Amino acid sequence: MQLTFKSSPILSRRVTLRITKDFTRFRDYLTGLGIPVPTDLPPIGTQAVANGSGSVTPLGLPAYRGKLELGEKLVNDRARTTKMYCDYAISTIMFAPDSPLQPALGDMPIPNMKNLGAATIFTEGLSTYLNMSFWNRTPRELDRGFWSGALWDIRKRFGRDFTDRMVAYAIRAMIDEPTKSSTDNLSHYLICQLKIGESVVDNDGKRWTTVLEILRSHGVITDQPAS
Repeated sequence: MQLTFKSSPILSRRVTLRITKDFTRFRDYLTGLGIPVPTDLPPIGTQAVANGSGSVTPLGLPAYRGKLELGEKLVNDRARTTKMYCDYAISTIMFAPDSPLQPALGDMPIPNMKNLGAATIFTEGLSTYLNMSFWNRTPRELDRGFWSGALWDIRKRFGRDFTDRMVAYAIRAMIDEPTKSSTDNLSHYLICQLKIGESVVDNDGKRWTTVLEILRSHGVITDQPAS
């Protein structure tokens, strides 16, 4: 993997080699699951907010015109560094112009705010789960949001291989069957795609009832989805 690092005294050769190695391993983890990843990444730099991170790519511009930024205190936190990469990769799938969720999000400047909120929460939770699963590290309580906490508890119940592959096939199902319009209920759509992913890796489908119970216990499901 070729990365571009901005000039910064914090991004020493030792640090950039480590980040490159970790990003490459994480990319291979995602592609090994069949999750598509962006071929180009924005340049990587640091930011003044010591514990912050983020990415910005202006709409319509190529990745090299954007930036990935790590807070100075996070440069040596390997899990937080790969979380930045995972955030970018998963957000690209979910919010790019050709995203399978785009029809349900509506057109700017008046998007479907309910669906946009559901997509944002799902994307953050999915990214957190995949990052923690990669490191085999239990998420901090702070990171155990609706989706991340639910997926982690599914992992605890049925194992890493089952849950990782269920999520990966759910993403593939989204790409194969995108949302249709801004009137779609995105929360129901996400659950339905997760069910497709579960059906691919579950031999007899008996685990889905437990998966639904865990999703409900974390507030992911607040009304009745397709069962």
